[in-house]
Amino acid sequence: MKYILLMCFFYFFSLMLSYAQNKDSLLMLQKIENATVQYTQKNLENTEKLLNEAEKLFPKYAKIYQMRGLLYYEIGNYPQSIQDYNKAIEINTNKENKHIKNDDLYYKRAVTYFRLQNFEKANEDLQKTISINPTHKEAYITIGAIYQEQNQEQKAIEMYQKAIEIDKNFAIGYYNLACVYDNQKNQKKALSYINLAIEYKPKYTEAYLIRIEIYFYQKNYELALKDIETILNYFPQQFQALEWQGTIYWKQKQKQKACQSWKKAVENGSIDAENYMKKNCGSLK
Repeated sequence: MKYILLMCFFYFFSLMLSYAQNKDSLLMLQKIENATVQYTQKNLENTEKLLNEAEKLFPKYAKIYQMRGLLYYEIGNYPQSIQDYNKAIEINTNKENKHIKNDDLYYKRAVTYFRLQNFEKANEDLQKTISINPTHKEAYITIGAIYQEQNQEQKAIEMYQKAIEIDKNFAIGYYNLACVYDNQKNQKKALSYINLAIEYKPKYTEAYLIRIEIYFYQKNYELALKDIETILNYFPQQFQALEWQGTIYWKQKQKQKACQSWKKAVENGSIDAENYMKKNCGSLK
């Protein structure tokens, strides 16, 4: 009889424990869902608070640390971001707790190491990323960026080309190739790749800015102004486009229009345009 009572007690206890764990799991998932909403709304403080609460409820869920790692990356707290990615990877190696693809975790940690300029660690994680997922095009882009930082431009080109081989429509691959060739003063190749970047991503502001710079040095001001107009149609407050617009108008001896463009750039946060105005505009402000 005592044995039966003891068994009943343990059965009841296990049910209660299971219920408590399931309840905590549901609360944890709800907090993660709410944190995701807060993150998309740029409420980063609330996001962190919710993820911390989720961690207390269920500390062996890798998604918490992945999201918090991304959050810390977003606010520039790279060492803390690394710690959370370490934790996520540690948990994710256990099949029972595996919730995320490891290649994604290694890649995100690699990008964080890149920000810290720890290129050795970044490359280690990128190699792990590719070993898990050989078609991870972003990993090849980041390896190429490391080579660029180390002034190994030919190796960077090879990595960017590999990324494009994986995805022929991968705009950032063409953009990065254009940047390498632009740095080498090979404007013909730079222009051909930047055209492809814009073709595959029509609102690619950074690509337009490279093309504007190339057109400017070729003295092809009309095409440069056309690209500036395109950017400003998409993003009216893009101050770099306004800077270039002012500079081209100045070259064309349209001083009034130049100063107006620089003034708009200053209103949207440009320091360079403010210096141009002080130097050139005077009473035209």
